[in-house]
Amino acid sequence: MHTPIKDSEVQYEELYQKLRDFKVTHAHCNVPQDYPDNKLANFVAALRILKKRGQLEPERIERLNSLGFSW
Repeated sequence: MHTPIKDSEVQYEELYQKLRDFKVTHAHCNVPQDYPDNKLANFVAALRILKKRGQLEPERIERLNSLGFSW
């Protein structure tokens, strides 16, 4: 059975993997807002907002930091 939380976690992981792939290709995690994959661009923007508001889980911050994410 799908739950909103479970679906949200799956979606986060899918976008995180896309961000990892983006980094492999471009050598950075700064996805431009006009990037063709607008879900990835919106994901990156949302991560920055959530962190600024103190609403991003520490585990996610650590994973993103280890990826070289620029806040």
